[in-house]
Amino acid sequence: MLFNIPFQADWNKIGDYRQCQTDLNTVHENKSQIEKDYQPGDKVLLRKDGILRKSESKFHKEPWTISTVHTNGTIRINHGTKSEQLNIRRVAPYFSHLHHVSLSMLTLTSSACTNVPKCHLGYTIFYL
Repeated sequence: MLFNIPFQADWNKIGDYRQCQTDLNTVHENKSQIEKDYQPGDKVLLRKDGILRKSESKFHKEPWTISTVHTNGTIRINHGTKSEQLNIRRVAPYFSHLHHVSLSMLTLTSSACTNVPKCHLGYTIFYL
């Protein structure tokens, strides 16, 4: 049954809540971003193009070496006799297996749930 009761929406509070949710989601999304300044001589993995099967990896297995870094967001990479110039979004930093394990262990230990973000309205969001 519906009652004829007027509803007064507090649009400022609703807007503040939505902005708080947006800020918390942005912080959560940016936690996984790795800021990397590529230098000549660094090794990178090249992202595969096209549609991949679930069993395939997104990256090629062998590392490529950066020969030059350009200011427009592109790099020139070499692998044997092959050389390509491409955008930095198509590559990922290459870590040797031993270094990659220690880096992941460091990330797991430093991301303990000690700093839970709260918005000014008193809401707490937990990400699992």
